[in-house]
Amino acid sequence: MVAAPGFSGDVPGSRTPAHIVENLAAADNTLHPDTLARIEAVLARLSPVGGTLL
Repeated sequence: MVAAPGFSGDVPGSRTPAHIVENLAAADNTLHPDTLARIEAVLARLSPVGGTLL
């Protein structure tokens, strides 16, 4: 999510450069602030599990 500072992640299914270009088109979309607030509220209730690959 571009709107989330410090967020990074992979784009699943991006096996070719064409897939990456297609997925990057989503960066041109803007979510309404109310929608972002609802997403943040749900994510705040989650607890990450597992480790990192690093």
